[in-house]
Amino acid sequence: YQTRHLDILLEMDKTVGSLIAKIEEEGLANNTVIIFTSDNGGLKKSDKIPGHRTSGPMRGVKAQIWEGGHRIPLMIRYDGIFPQNEERNHLVGLNDIYRTVMDIVGIDKIPYGSAQDSVSFANYIASGTNTNGLRQHIGTWAYDFFAKMNAQAVRHGNMKLIHNIEKSAYELYDLDNDLSETIDLSQDVRYIELMHGMYEKLIELGPCPDDIKGTFSLSKRRESGEDDPDEKVSCKWFS
Repeated sequence: YQTRHLDILLEMDKTVGSLIAKIEEEGLANNTVIIFTSDNGGLKKSDKIPGHRTSGPMRGVKAQIWEGGHRIPLMIRYDGIFPQNEERNHLVGLNDIYRTVMDIVGIDKIPYGSAQDSVSFANYIASGTNTNGLRQHIGTWAYDFFAKMNAQAVRHGNMKLIHNIEKSAYELYDLDNDLSETIDLSQDVRYIELMHGMYEKLIELGPCPDDIKGTFSLSKRRESGEDDPDEKVSCKWFS
């Protein structure tokens, strides 16, 4: 292939295929949950490869606040339990996999402090019409190299509100009609009430757990890449 990155994709495809083939060969497909996903959005330099921009039509790349920075593929297979060749389109996050897997394996009691922002979507996978209990909003927070938050966003249905912290500015996009996030609706007076409500929800979601009191340790990194001693901060650090 043209690049080492494409070589790695081929290797990944062969490796995952081999694992699944072995699961099927051993007759374990009905007792195995297979989850295939990514931990971040598209690579920064992938658009230099003809026909292979990993963010597709979406704006942004890994670690950025736009959809190309964090919207990812998610495929789950559980033979005999989940239907095959179906799609779902409700909001979920990787943090939701924790409670989803707990539901699948029948674990009801989750240790305190775990999965604080995780919402199970196991029933929704089994039946696309069962949307009870699913999240209605999902937040995203973008940080720079020094672990300083520079932008935050919240999704509600097809609408997405972005708060650019550094510029103290807001953007609003209708992702159903503008997946590339090129048409900013934030100046349209028809959306003022919606934006206020979404921003309140964004602050409510926050990157800091509601039950954290006092201070906690935060790792710091200098420009050199070396770590400084941990800093004691409170939830106000995130605001």
